[in-house]
Amino acid sequence: MMDTEALSILVNQIERGTNAARAIQEVMASGEYSPTVWVDGLGYVLDSLNADTKALRRFTDLSRKGAG
Repeated sequence: MMDTEALSILVNQIERGTNAARAIQEVMASGEYSPTVWVDGLGYVLDSLNADTKALRRFTDLSRKGAG
């Protein structure tokens, strides 16, 4: 059975991570600061998106098992 609330939360987290990555990229591209200033922030965003991707994989795997 699909938990739509959990899925909605996960989608929101992925959207926030994507928005943060986009914002970091825009600031890095502006050239106002050295790109090294943003390395920690970018690393955090990538770690978060990686965790969200793993959670989504678990969610879809559980959904498939429940449907079968």
